[in-house]
Amino acid sequence: MLSLIPESPRGSTSVLEGYIQPNFGHALRVWWAFYWPTFVISVIIMFWVNVLDSWLLRTTDISRVALGQFTILAGIVVPCLAGIFIMQYILRKNFHHFRIGLTTRWREGAPQQPLAPTFKRALRVWWTYAWRTFVYDIVAFAVTMIPSAAIVGILSINHELAKVAPFVLQESIKAVIALYVIHAYILDEDMGDFRVCLLPRVPNAAPYSGSVADPFPRF
Repeated sequence: MLSLIPESPRGSTSVLEGYIQPNFGHALRVWWAFYWPTFVISVIIMFWVNVLDSWLLRTTDISRVALGQFTILAGIVVPCLAGIFIMQYILRKNFHHFRIGLTTRWREGAPQQPLAPTFKRALRVWWTYAWRTFVYDIVAFAVTMIPSAAIVGILSINHELAKVAPFVLQESIKAVIALYVIHAYILDEDMGDFRVCLLPRVPNAAPYSGSVADPFPRF
């Protein structure tokens, strides 16, 4: 059972025994474990979606408008599905010196209890992440539109670099926003009826040595 100590991490919720105060390093590890597999899986699947689009255009009478709508829908659904399942994996993962723990919210006189990272709770954590990153992405696009266009214009002297520069800039901004959201709105936060916090990692079971204690010791 998890017990309480009297002080609150951010002034509102009691701290668990063994509680780890999240810092930028923790957020960076969690962000990296979540962001890169989501990005890679989405890129691979979208590559094959584009291959399927090209094949359908060559072999069927399907309209380009319908294919374009399908591609846009896939571009929304695929990252969302990948993110949900990877978030559930992250909530079960042992990091180098810590793990993410889900517990009941603090109530006066009641100890906090550990909770299982179910699909429903993972979905709640992912949704908190997703809608905030979406809003910040829109704001960032509006703020950086002119500076980004200026940077791409400067790099246009190299045609190959000019092709990849918009993509690199866009994904870099998204990555920074994702890191900020995880640090500010996921770690050490209450969500519905549970709390996301950092706890010491679960120790691995001691390896079997192959030896058995002598039941009849000699004196």
